[in-house]
Amino acid sequence: MRWESARCLDRYLFIRRLGAVLYQLISDQVPPEATERVVALIMHNQSEAFARQTLLQSIINIKLKLKELSMPSVETDETKSPPLAAQSSWLRPFATGVGVTLLLAILVGGSFLFYQEREARLQAEAAAEKARHERENAAVLAGIDNSAASMVQKREVTSTISPQDPQEQGAIPAKHQPDEGENTKPEPEPKVKNVEPLLTPTADQAQLEQQARQQAQTRAAAAKAQLPFGSLRIMSAAGVRLRQQPRHRAPKKGMLQIGTIVSELEMTLQGEEVWYQVQTPDNEEQGWVYGRYTLPVEPDKRGQAYIQVAQNKLKNRQTSFGDLVDLCHFLSRAHSEVELESAVELKWLYLLALQQSLDKIPKHQQDDPRYVKWISQSEGDIVYKESKGGWLVKKERFQQLHDQYRFLPIAQRILREAP
Repeated sequence: MRWESARCLDRYLFIRRLGAVLYQLISDQVPPEATERVVALIMHNQSEAFARQTLLQSIINIKLKLKELSMPSVETDETKSPPLAAQSSWLRPFATGVGVTLLLAILVGGSFLFYQEREARLQAEAAAEKARHERENAAVLAGIDNSAASMVQKREVTSTISPQDPQEQGAIPAKHQPDEGENTKPEPEPKVKNVEPLLTPTADQAQLEQQARQQAQTRAAAAKAQLPFGSLRIMSAAGVRLRQQPRHRAPKKGMLQIGTIVSELEMTLQGEEVWYQVQTPDNEEQGWVYGRYTLPVEPDKRGQAYIQVAQNKLKNRQTSFGDLVDLCHFLSRAHSEVELESAVELKWLYLLALQQSLDKIPKHQQDDPRYVKWISQSEGDIVYKESKGGWLVKKERFQQLHDQYRFLPIAQRILREAP
């Protein structure tokens, strides 16, 4: 650092001396000393009028000097200049231009060198800092490896302890109990000690995800086997009336709840209205339903259809309390009929539908029997807030859903959009 400062000081002194030389070439005067400039500055502060006069006098002298240089000279015996003086006056303008050009080149070059060396110094410092961080990280990683090695060594020592009293010794049972879906074929007892590998968090997470997917697939396959045959439609509204003829005033044969899947038998138009003749899942009833209250559904894409039905209901702020209760009943069973991603989203939609149903309860009618019954059925998921004057879904329900399925992309959305 001291060497860099000395180099900068040398460049500064060199440029300053060069400027003094160029000043002498241009003005034919020796530049004043630093002490004289300081005294002049002090005198300027003390007597501003005198300073203005001295400036003015300098301008007059410069103009007279230029006038003498521009006037043609008449050679006489008394005014005849020596050849060297004439050559010097002829070269002076040229030397002035060269000096100014040289000064500018030196200033530009000096600035370029200064910034170039400054950039090189910064790069060197950054490289040194990076090397230091790498050394520190290497030390930390070495410490982690040593810690992991010590844990494995400790586990080896524990596995060699006699299992006569496992509670006192803290030994792990030698016989491994297989999880659901794991190969249960017995393995021969090893003659030497067998060290069980430590599971990392990533391996645990993958195992949990695999088990959850297998269970969801099993349930979805069982639900698919119970579906009706042929083209299928799902009821997208609550309390859809099954009528004897394709018109609104026809006699009613039954009632279909939201989410019910039926077989499509026939389609007809009544003016601009579409009606479907359907057969109920138990094959006991046939009738006509208004097409606006249904949606097509494919057996392998039931999860998407369930989610669409729920979202349409939740987006409609005019949905009544009774319709929201029916939606909650549907979602509480629908998540056990589909694949894992759809099942988790349906569980989340159930919590949202439950909150909307609670919002529909008037504060002055909370003692109404139908509201009391619904609150009693949902008491495990809700809590009463005095500050709000009503019931709310417990926040820990959203947190628990997130923690249980944190390996899915929807987990972050569950917390972000929780009410």
